[in-house]
Amino acid sequence: RPASRGEVIVVFLTGLGAVDPPVADGQSSLDALRRTRLEPRVLIGGVPADVIFSGLAPQFVGLYQINAMIPSAAPAGDRVSLRVE
Repeated sequence: RPASRGEVIVVFLTGLGAVDPPVADGQSSLDALRRTRLEPRVLIGGVPADVIFSGLAPQFVGLYQINAMIPSAAPAGDRVSLRVE
């Protein structure tokens, strides 16, 4: 089902850079949450979204996860853009 305004979506991606606490290359992050040092900006339909979490996805190597809340002012529909800066 489509996500609605006010709901939290989970986005998986790569390339968000350094995390804190650091993790050794090739290791997963099961022992602690590892947040990105810089918080990305997320735009949903051009509207800034609240980023609840940005860091390494637990149980995966090199995969990042962003949890963001869909803003109440975001447009509705099945072709809404998602942009991470």
